[in-house]
Amino acid sequence: PRLKQIGFTHCFGGDVDHGKIVAASKPGLVIDETRQSAVRDMLDTVLANDFRVLASTWPGYFQPHLTQYLQLDREGKPYERQSLTPNAPPVLQVFERAGESIGSTYGDHPAFDGMCVNSEVRDESNVSFTQWDRDAYRQGFGADFPDWVASKYGPNYTTIPDFPPDRVVEDDDPRLAFYRWWWSTGDGWN
Repeated sequence: PRLKQIGFTHCFGGDVDHGKIVAASKPGLVIDETRQSAVRDMLDTVLANDFRVLASTWPGYFQPHLTQYLQLDREGKPYERQSLTPNAPPVLQVFERAGESIGSTYGDHPAFDGMCVNSEVRDESNVSFTQWDRDAYRQGFGADFPDWVASKYGPNYTTIPDFPPDRVVEDDDPRLAFYRWWWSTGDGWN
């Protein structure tokens, strides 16, 4: 009731065993059978109060099973702030399995309204030089990453020869094209 009073319509809820999702080879229940009745009671209470629940899942943070799919720097080493490369098909499969598993666990209850998957995971994301990431760029541009790409942030304008004095680049500028690609689809998170 307090959440509704201050204007909320949804909250996070429900158990999700993230390690179980990552380790599984196919979709399945995301909660232990002993917890199912307690979770159903919670959903019933939520519904009785005209509220809704979103499941929250972070399969990308459960990396012990996925360490071979970490984003790599140009030298082929994982970044200090580790992050998965969603351009790797097995990583995408984990996320698909998470969605299917959560949906099959909670989707039949009217209080369940959706899920939030890997919220804020992009904080750790960086330009990755794995073969999957290079292939994604090659598919869009027909070439390998440009030599000047070093991180998710563009180079400082003072380091670019003949950079326009007004700091406005043309729409076909290769740096602009790269970072538009990376932030919209290139890193794979969208």
